Amino acid sequence: MIRVVRGTAEDHEVAAVMAVLLALAASRPASLRPARCRAASWRRRRPGPRTGADPVEETPQRGQPLPREPNAPPAGMRVPWPIIESVGAVSRRHLVLGQFLRAKRAALSPEDVGLRETGRIRRVPGLRREEVAQLADVSVDYYTRLEQGRMTHASDAVLGSIAQALKLTRAEREYLHSCARAAFPLGASPPADTVTPETQTLLDSMARVPAVVLGRRMDVIAWNAMGAALFLDFSEVDPERRNLARMVFLEPRVRELYVDWSDAASGFVERLRMDATRYPDDPRLDDLVEELSARDPDFRRWWGRHRVQGVTSGRKRIRHPVAGELTLDWQALRITASPEQTIIVHTPAKDARTQQGFEALAAWSEAMAGGTAGSSEAGTGSPGGAGGRSGR
Repeated sequence: MIRVVRGTAEDHEVAAVMAVLLALAASRPASLRPARCRAASWRRRRPGPRTGADPVEETPQRGQPLPREPNAPPAGMRVPWPIIESVGAVSRRHLVLGQFLRAKRAALSPEDVGLRETGRIRRVPGLRREEVAQLADVSVDYYTRLEQGRMTHASDAVLGSIAQALKLTRAEREYLHSCARAAFPLGASPPADTVTPETQTLLDSMARVPAVVLGRRMDVIAWNAMGAALFLDFSEVDPERRNLARMVFLEPRVRELYVDWSDAASGFVERLRMDATRYPDDPRLDDLVEELSARDPDFRRWWGRHRVQGVTSGRKRIRHPVAGELTLDWQALRITASPEQTIIVHTPAKDARTQQGFEALAAWSEAMAGGTAGSSEAGTGSPGGAGGRSGR
């Protein structure tokens, strides 16, 4: 039993967490307890001399391989991240939390937060842990354990103080709280990979507004004719690869549309980072991040910055092969009946060049939907007729 006679609220919080962990450890079946595999704790019994002496214990010499424990996984087996791997172990979410805190700490200087330089040589960029702890009014040990993933729970008040100390944005605060939650919701329903007929009817009714529906991981699950005209004919893309973030990085036809590609693409990375903490056990999201990290150095660099974005509107510049350069305002509209689905709509800016180009885009889309025109001279294909839904 852990008892704190005197101390701060923080000390009592730590004591309560430790009591829960000790109770969990005591209740775990022996078959689930981690197998010992360190050389210092392993002993092998070998037969004694032929004289009938009792067997003696032998400690393996340095460099000798250890025998496989009964509970150890087969060699080369990829062990997945569970919700909480074991008592005292670091969960995946807390590892991400520590990486995020270190990234935000490194991005700040003492001058940014009103601290005076002490003259000590800084061996790491940004703030020191003790400086963040001082600003957040928590102990250095408490903050260190939180950053190292050894803290399985932190109160909203403590997280709020740390967020203020690190000057986090609203989206970053949401990300911090999501990472710090003690457990993930179990038994969550699978993502909806198709839209309802009512949603598709709504898309098709927006005849002069490019619109696409994004699901989890920014998968494109539905679109209208103008949406296909603006980007590409999504029906021609393999459903397993019909992901807007993936196409922005790896599909040349989509990548070349963005005049300010770096700004747009880094925004996609920051929104994927938000999805990664909302759906931490999504293998397809893991595969997407792994593929983009391996194939695109910009994605790999931006992913490592741990920046997050929760914006729901903005402006983009598109260089379209038929309509020319367009300045478009976009908005994200959440579908209440399917919270994981968002309709992204694009409307033209008021400048004359965009208005003229948008009219050309609408005329081309209508002509292609009616089957009265072939591919454009610029080499683009059909915009996909009257819209469509994902085939998954």
